[in-house]
Amino acid sequence: MRKILVFTLILLVAAPGWSGGPQDSPPTFKRQTWSRIPEKDRATLDALAEEYIRDINRLRMETEWVEEYAQRLGASGFQKLENARTLKPGAKFFTTVRDRMLIAGVMGKRPVSAGLRVIAAHIDAVKLDLKPNPLYAAANTALLDSHYYGGIKKYQWLGIPLWLRGRITTRDGAAVNVRMGDSADDPVLVIPDLAAHVSARADDREGEQVPAEYLDAVAASRPADGESASASAILAPVEEWLRVKYGVTPRDLETASLALVPAHRATRSGVDKSMIAAYGQDDRACSFAALRALMDGSGAPEFTAVVVWADKEETGSPGITGMRSAAFLRALDRMWNASAGKSPAEGELRAALSLSQALSADVTLAAHPQYPETYDPKNMAYLGGGPVWDQSGANAAFLSSFRRLMETYRIPVQTGDPWSSMEPKNAYSTVLPYLTGLGMDGMDVSIPLLGMHGPYELISAADLYWAWRAYGAFLGVMTPAP
Repeated sequence: MRKILVFTLILLVAAPGWSGGPQDSPPTFKRQTWSRIPEKDRATLDALAEEYIRDINRLRMETEWVEEYAQRLGASGFQKLENARTLKPGAKFFTTVRDRMLIAGVMGKRPVSAGLRVIAAHIDAVKLDLKPNPLYAAANTALLDSHYYGGIKKYQWLGIPLWLRGRITTRDGAAVNVRMGDSADDPVLVIPDLAAHVSARADDREGEQVPAEYLDAVAASRPADGESASASAILAPVEEWLRVKYGVTPRDLETASLALVPAHRATRSGVDKSMIAAYGQDDRACSFAALRALMDGSGAPEFTAVVVWADKEETGSPGITGMRSAAFLRALDRMWNASAGKSPAEGELRAALSLSQALSADVTLAAHPQYPETYDPKNMAYLGGGPVWDQSGANAAFLSSFRRLMETYRIPVQTGDPWSSMEPKNAYSTVLPYLTGLGMDGMDVSIPLLGMHGPYELISAADLYWAWRAYGAFLGVMTPAP
């Protein structure tokens, strides 16, 4: 009975209508950080936000981000790690893995054996992957069969504009990029929702859940001759589109990596333009902030700074381009060889990693104004409150050193623990375990986000700015504020 009373009290305190005294009410606001942005940096914030919006509008798939980032790094003086014979302090390098993973860094003044400063973000986002044989016809329409990637609310993908993006590898090994949406006159695809007038007929079978098998987009509806009622005639326009536009056949889709992604345009949001609305901000917001931090640095940091942009985080980081692979360690081995003139002896790299510090730069949940009962308001992250540091899995000494670093650089940060007391504490929803599992001190430092894993997410432009500063400070490539 006592547990029931305590549980009821918790719900009452968290409820929106709670009217207890000021000393009893949980906080629903945190101090915002807009006023702490130096006047000289207001234009920098806007430029950063606009560049990010341009990038996230153009780049929708992992391969697109890696290609763009690699080109940008190369144009900024970063050399390919495979071509680097020597890496002296201040030298900049990068390498790619299967066009889906990118690793870049700046050599420090101290040898690699003294430890590293590592930031890891992920560039994959929730989407609807096409199946190997996706084309079929039904009810006078041609459809694309999909399989959802990452955790989604399936109903959110109904009745919204979608683009087909990705890459097809033909029989002769040629790579063909599919980038629907690059041209202003490109069409959109839609997964039609069931009309409200008849949805009650399916409710007893589906309830509020949309079956995953129904997440198939309508791709065409006009038969080849304008009147046939056969499946082959309905599918013919799609097959012709593949042949004319991309020079491929339906069989080539068996060796393709294609996905349906939201076609919503990223933009500034709110009447005050304080926020950014876009698809895929988990985790491309942190990915962008880390890229800008690394590129905007100057000189040689004290410790070698490394940033990793990985794939497959939304499905547990498997495969050669996920953080669970050996690709990161292979890159570090090559970097050590180029800086020291020899590969590390057995145990040396592990010893260096034990002296290293790492941040998992992945977005975190922001307090939702309509659902305060889903989190602990006292410990939740809030939009505009600055980057969030979550001490789950981090030791106190590392936390203290990070806090001192942020104070030195005058960067406001907020603590965040998005898990309600009625749920288990979770430290394994990012790539952090694959960093700390190598022996590094580590924690999550992220940007708070509303609408996570939805087709259209919200972040604060101020949080993007402060994350850029925080990542630069941690990597040691940014000068402290005067």
